[in-house]
Amino acid sequence: YILSVVYCFVVSHCFVLSHCFVLSHCFVLSHCFVLSHCFVLSHCFVLSHCFVLSHCFVLSHCFVLSHCFVLSHCFVLSHCFVLSHCFVLSHCFVLSHCFVLSHCFVLSHCFVLSHCFVLSHCFVLSHCFVLSHCFVLSHCFVLSHCFVLSHCFVLSHCFVLSHCFVLSHCFVLSHCFVLSHCFVLSHCFVLSHCFVLSHCFVVSYCSTTATG
Repeated sequence: YILSVVYCFVVSHCFVLSHCFVLSHCFVLSHCFVLSHCFVLSHCFVLSHCFVLSHCFVLSHCFVLSHCFVLSHCFVLSHCFVLSHCFVLSHCFVLSHCFVLSHCFVLSHCFVLSHCFVLSHCFVLSHCFVLSHCFVLSHCFVLSHCFVLSHCFVLSHCFVLSHCFVLSHCFVLSHCFVLSHCFVLSHCFVLSHCFVLSHCFVVSYCSTTATG
């Protein structure tokens, strides 16, 4: 089970990962959560009140940072970056200048998930989740109040974004975007070269699929 981010995960102006959030060669879930060579956050990335993964976001056997995991100026998670029951980071995971765990893991200035980004019971990436060359969020990626995936958000075998996945100015989910029990992508969901959302993709209040 490998979650690879190759070359760049760049978010400009809000949730700014400038020239990096480079997980090169591996961001591996299950047997290794590896950040090799560099994971750099410069100036911002704010998660306020809650980024909650309940019951399972499982990193088994290894959480490895090799060579550098650098947070410059701010990477703030205020009040909660809670992974409960499996891979629990409670009240900490502060990174400052090379993988420091002490009371925070703070993202400040922006990329705000306010009140809740909840994955309950299962967030499963099996075999591959690959971002190659660019995943760019410019100016805003806002999840307000709730982006809830309950019971299962499953990507099996491959979810590949090659060269560009660009959200410019706004990708807003307000109040509720609820997937209950299962959202399944099996074998391959491939975006090659460009998937561009310009200015606004708004899901307002509630789009609920309550099953079972």
